[in-house]
Amino acid sequence: GTNSKEIKEKIKKNLIIQEYVKELGKKNKVTEKEIKEFYDKHKDAFKQEEQVHAAHILIQTKNTTDEEAKKKINAIYDELKKGADFEKLAKEKSEGPSKAHGGDLGYFKRHGQMVEEFSKVAFETPVGQFSKPFKTQFGYHILKVLDKKPAKTISYEESKDKIEKILKNKKLKEILDAKLKALKEKSKIERFQ
Repeated sequence: GTNSKEIKEKIKKNLIIQEYVKELGKKNKVTEKEIKEFYDKHKDAFKQEEQVHAAHILIQTKNTTDEEAKKKINAIYDELKKGADFEKLAKEKSEGPSKAHGGDLGYFKRHGQMVEEFSKVAFETPVGQFSKPFKTQFGYHILKVLDKKPAKTISYEESKDKIEKILKNKKLKEILDAKLKALKEKSKIERFQ
């Protein structure tokens, strides 16, 4: 419902606003002391839980009998024990959504991201090895652990740049809010109902 002239005007106004905000941001400085205080005050936010990177092969039980699914997963397990490539078998035989990625599920924490049975097996399996077949509510799985990251606290040095951005954005918001409030107080605003 708008014409090209109106669109150009809106784009022009948006670009002017963006440039204005960018200029305010350049003047917006954060000190080393402020960054360190933020880190010390929010240390819990920089704790990273133990994680595991795993891939899996899933044979679902929703469209077949439990017996059939178990037979399929055991046949896949036998192929793996004979040296078959895990990623290739996952692409060919898995019935899960991660099939296209060779069963790769990425990194996940011990609790809250995967069903408990799955997490338990993933965290107990050594890196580079695959599990025996096991069952969850989704069906039968075999998983391979690709990597593990121990729990750690992200250091101040690793967090410094991220904290600086957070503090700069917070200060910029405060500046913009104050400017907006001052403009509102100077302006006569009429409301139509």
